Amino acid sequence: RRSSGQPVPAPAAMIGAMAAIPLPPGPGLDASTSGQYADPVHATFTARGIQVAVSPWPQGPESLPARRLVRFSVAPYVDLTDLERLAEAIPAAMASA
Repeated sequence: RRSSGQPVPAPAAMIGAMAAIPLPPGPGLDASTSGQYADPVHATFTARGIQVAVSPWPQGPESLPARRLVRFSVAPYVDLTDLERLAEAIPAAMASA
């Protein structure tokens, strides 16, 4: 929550080795045509050496803005510093949108 400004999506007991977190709504995202590799948010993570999936997440009615989900896996070789780097990169990634 600290980096994305969004509420925690699930109780801690439900968080496993893979998670997806919603990012705040942002400009420059068309959920019907945007793919992860064309997304400037994904490009910002990649430029920082962070490998995550960034997907458009439609919010329902046409009047609501699309959002992004960032999906990541915490494999045995991923440590706390990797997750801290991801958390620290979220504000810059959102600013790139």
